[in-house]
Amino acid sequence: MNIMMRNRMLFLPKILHLITISLICLYLIHLNDCNATATKDLHIIGFHRTDINDSFAHLYIPVLYGAMMAINDINNRTDLLPGYNFKVQYHDDMRTPAIAGKLFVEAVLRTPIKVGILGPFSSSVSEAIASMARYWHLLEISGGATAANLVTGSNFPYFFSSNINDVSLNIVRLEFIQRYQWQRIAVIMQTTSSLYLSGGQDFVKGLHDKNFTVVAEESFATNPERSVESLQNKDARIVFIFSDVRNAANILCKAYKLGMYGENYAYLLLNIYFPSWIDISASLTNCTSDQLWTVARNYFTFAPFFGYRSNPTIVSGRTYKQHLEDYRKFTAQYDPVDGYNRAVYDSVYALALALNKTEERLRSYNMSLSDFHYNNTFIFNILFKALKETQFLGASGPFRFYSRSRIGNVDIIQYQNISGSFKEVTIGNYLGANSNIVLMKEKIIWPGGKIPSDHVEIKTEKVPISYQTFLIFLILSVIGIAVTVTFLLFNIAFRLERVIKMSSPKINNLFLLGCILCYVSVVIHGSEAINYQSLPALQVICTARIWTLIIGFTLAFGSLFSKMWRVYKIFTNKTAKSVIIRDRQLFSITVILALIDLVLLTLWQIIDPLVPIWQVVNLTTMRTQSNILIRESYLICTCSNITIWIGITLAYKFVVLIFGAFLSWETRSVNIPALNDSYHVGLSIYNVVIICTIGFLINILVPVTPQTAFVVTGTFIIFCTTSIVCFIFFPKVKSKLNPTVTYGLSRRIYPEAAGEIRSKIPETLGSE
Repeated sequence: MNIMMRNRMLFLPKILHLITISLICLYLIHLNDCNATATKDLHIIGFHRTDINDSFAHLYIPVLYGAMMAINDINNRTDLLPGYNFKVQYHDDMRTPAIAGKLFVEAVLRTPIKVGILGPFSSSVSEAIASMARYWHLLEISGGATAANLVTGSNFPYFFSSNINDVSLNIVRLEFIQRYQWQRIAVIMQTTSSLYLSGGQDFVKGLHDKNFTVVAEESFATNPERSVESLQNKDARIVFIFSDVRNAANILCKAYKLGMYGENYAYLLLNIYFPSWIDISASLTNCTSDQLWTVARNYFTFAPFFGYRSNPTIVSGRTYKQHLEDYRKFTAQYDPVDGYNRAVYDSVYALALALNKTEERLRSYNMSLSDFHYNNTFIFNILFKALKETQFLGASGPFRFYSRSRIGNVDIIQYQNISGSFKEVTIGNYLGANSNIVLMKEKIIWPGGKIPSDHVEIKTEKVPISYQTFLIFLILSVIGIAVTVTFLLFNIAFRLERVIKMSSPKINNLFLLGCILCYVSVVIHGSEAINYQSLPALQVICTARIWTLIIGFTLAFGSLFSKMWRVYKIFTNKTAKSVIIRDRQLFSITVILALIDLVLLTLWQIIDPLVPIWQVVNLTTMRTQSNILIRESYLICTCSNITIWIGITLAYKFVVLIFGAFLSWETRSVNIPALNDSYHVGLSIYNVVIICTIGFLINILVPVTPQTAFVVTGTFIIFCTTSIVCFIFFPKVKSKLNPTVTYGLSRRIYPEAAGEIRSKIPETLGSE
């Protein structure tokens, strides 16, 4: 018995030892299991204005609540970042880049390791953080910054914007102008802020990429007046303005003074201005608010639309309307009307979704987010790619990135005068989910009731010689032809009577035929008024008017010159022998001159024929019809070497006129009734020389339209031809009506030489 008690006493400590060891093991197993299921913190740096006493606290604090609500929703989900606690420590950046930069450096230098940055809300502070975050390989996503340069170029390569900034809005702007087929676009931008400058530059780049014509790209620092003047000089009609409120008002004021408003202009401005900005800003300009509204009336703007017009289920699992209600309950005091709280909510969710996708991808490499450090570019690159690919239905609308810029829904707004006050009217939407623009055209109001044209449309209008002008010259020419034909019949009927016979009636017939051709040339020239639509008819007109005028001139004045040559030969004869020059000799001279014309005209027609073309001459005025300028074109008959051919013809005619003038001068004192038309022939030649010289100088020295040229040329032709016909034949008619006139020598001029001169006149002067 004692032995058994002793053995039990010896065995009891061993049992107690085993129990103790077992309890320790169970504790360690439990402790290990606890450690295995414990969550790890993912530390995020947050930047935002947190002072509730700030003058803009009513704007910033609701946005901060949006971020806090997102963090709470993420951490309450078991399917998103399992095993991790999404932890954001917010710093008050005081909207000051220097303070934000100091806070950032302090945060990254302290443990634990941070995996991303949320915020800041302002663009300037975001630039300061983004310029440093790249060196720690930290992604930054902001729900408020809108400067385009943050997501373009290479200065801030790891910055993402969940706000719909100018890069996203520029996509909508380009779609909008394409809808209205505007091709000539002007951009004016302010350079003192990257918010305006980068947005304008990105828009200009988009215009070039889409093959639009940037008719003007103007920039200014403080005074936009010269830039606006440049817009006017470049005929800018569709104008995009990237500037602050004050300079936008100054641009509109200068545009008003330059008359750049009305149905031919469209202005497109930023949507960062407060509703009554024009009325308030007018005092900062030299214009009244009414004058500014005169320019800005019906201007367009593009505004982010943070939300839905339907009620879809969003990324949190709530419906959109449930989210708005839960936000109201979460904040207990703020209404969810402001869309920026939803944009920030989505930025937090976007980062969480990207981290979740990164964790899933890292598992295939036996790695996790816990392995991230600032030099681990492998994990960083996976996270960067994951964030760029993130897409979801967010609280602020469809969410996806384009060039690190948020693509979402956009409202297209027009300011319209409704019941005497200007109000925003949504006239279209851009749907970010499918990149589609929808316009409600019935709501759009255009000045003048029509879509402005982006340029002055120039239409060419054919302007022939007016029908009224042609009719006047047709009547005058017909009268001239009738008078000439009357004299021709008179000349034929009384050709055997001495008063006619002594003046060579056959040469007179040739002269009158030439005059008729000159009248006809005027009629042919003016006939373009009724044939200007017919190209074959115009071809005939161009050729016929030159031929009739040149041959008519040669027949008419060649006949006169030949008769003057006969008088000259007779009265310069120094011998006692009579000089007999018959009509056939004079006829031969005229025919030779005409043959020279025929050879010249034939060569011209074969080698380089005249063709009709409609050409705009330098002095053509443009008539304005709304946004259309009508450019007048006139019919011109021309050829490849028109100057050479005209020069040859004029030189030939000039030689003939000079010779005729010489003969007229040499026989200026001859006044012999037997040679009863020699004096009048001389006067006619003087008349032609003077008129032709004046007409030539007018056409050369004074630029005129073809209509004016026709009037001048037609007037000179009709005047010269009619006056010469009358000079030659009125005395003959008068002599016929007064048969008592003698045909001896007039002693008024050569009383002492009458006998000598009489002996030089052959009795058969006018016969064959």
